[in-house]
Amino acid sequence: MLALVRVMTQAERLRWRLMLRRGALRGGLLLGGVVFLCAALAMLHVLAVAALTRELGWITALGIVTAADLVVGLSLVLVAVRLRPGNAERTALALRETARGELAGRTRALRLLATLLAMSQRK
Repeated sequence: MLALVRVMTQAERLRWRLMLRRGALRGGLLLGGVVFLCAALAMLHVLAVAALTRELGWITALGIVTAADLVVGLSLVLVAVRLRPGNAERTALALRETARGELAGRTRALRLLATLLAMSQRK
């Protein structure tokens, strides 16, 4: 029974470590997306606008640069939102649940045995 508790604890520790790693990656991707979206709203790409202004005019140049920033920013946000648990994290969770179920079954059996022993001593 102690081995099951040990397995359950190790699986949970692995699951938490993998969840934290995924959360850090998701946070980094979201931060990158927000930076690009802010750049799109503020239109800070003056060099690109200046290069396009000669050929297309300043309004068209600003529109193209803004659209490009929106595409990059939204792409990063979509990648971060779609990031899901990996195989190792799902396996660790399944292992923990299996060990927990086995442990619950064994403790039920021990409680039943203790009840039976108590009842037999009363008679």
